[in-house]
Amino acid sequence: MYTSGHPSSRSWGTEGINAPLQQKATYSFPLKQPRRHQQQQQQQQTLGRQFDAESTHQASPTAAKLFVGQLPFETDEKRLYDLFSAYGTVEHIHILRDSQNRSKGAAFVTYSNVEEADTAIFTLHNRYKMLANRMIQVSYAKNSANISLFGACNAIAVHRMNPTNPVPDMANVTPESRVI
Repeated sequence: MYTSGHPSSRSWGTEGINAPLQQKATYSFPLKQPRRHQQQQQQQQTLGRQFDAESTHQASPTAAKLFVGQLPFETDEKRLYDLFSAYGTVEHIHILRDSQNRSKGAAFVTYSNVEEADTAIFTLHNRYKMLANRMIQVSYAKNSANISLFGACNAIAVHRMNPTNPVPDMANVTPESRVI
């Protein structure tokens, strides 16, 4: 039997008329979600670590590695090779994939030298669409062994527009391109 009145005086039949209600309501607050740029930065760091751990490719001493983002998930190595080989000698292509082997929409493309990499960046970055409404993003990878002055300046400009894009290690800027 339920008695009406003040909530603290509610009771059920056998517990007595003044026994407090034993049922407690609980509510968990949702965890604070990281901002979009923080999520993207964490994802890029994870992708970079994953690539470093999986990579067994030995690049030439003059090789330059590019990061390519905003790719359609169904993009394969052949399609990337066909696109990027138009701008130079492609040494290696690595599409980033999840644990189920699905594309994450990003890849690394390694050229034989910085001049070819620069041509690809200049021609394709924010200018080429692989999807109807999405431009691909092309810049030097954070851990590229060689980077031109153009590539370093471009990476800084891209980073200013979107801080989630990492700036490559400036120690890797090729000596001949440091002279302005």
